[in-house]
Amino acid sequence: MKKILTVLAAVLLYAGCAGPAVHPADGLYTKDGETPGIDTPYLILRDEDMTYIMNVAVSYQPSGRFDQNGGMLILKTEYLDQELVLSFRIRDEDTLVYQAAGSVICDGMNAPVDGTVFRLYDENDD
Repeated sequence: MKKILTVLAAVLLYAGCAGPAVHPADGLYTKDGETPGIDTPYLILRDEDMTYIMNVAVSYQPSGRFDQNGGMLILKTEYLDQELVLSFRIRDEDTLVYQAAGSVICDGMNAPVDGTVFRLYDENDD
C-alpha cells in the first residue's frame, strides 16, 4: 500500500497537480542567458504575447499569443505561410526549455535545438 501511495504521489507531482502552475516573467529570454547579439536567438514575453527572434537580420519574426498548459508554454502562429508551433517547458519563472516534441517547425526556419535553455536576461549581469 505504501508503494502504491508513493507512486501515486510521484504521478500527481509530475502531472503538475501538486501546486499552482508557474507563470513565466515578462521580459527578454536569451539562449543560456547570453547577451543579446545579432545572431543570438531570443524570446520576448509580454502579458500573453511571445515573439521568437531567430536573429535580427531576419525581416519577419514569428509572434502571437501563447497558451500555457500546465508546465508548457506554446506559441501557435504562422511563418512563411506555414503552421508554426513552438513548445517550451517552464522550468521556473525565469527559465524556459525548448521542446522539439510538440513543436512544428516550418521549412527554412532556424529552430532551436531540442533542450535549448532560454533564461530571463538581466542587463545588470553584464
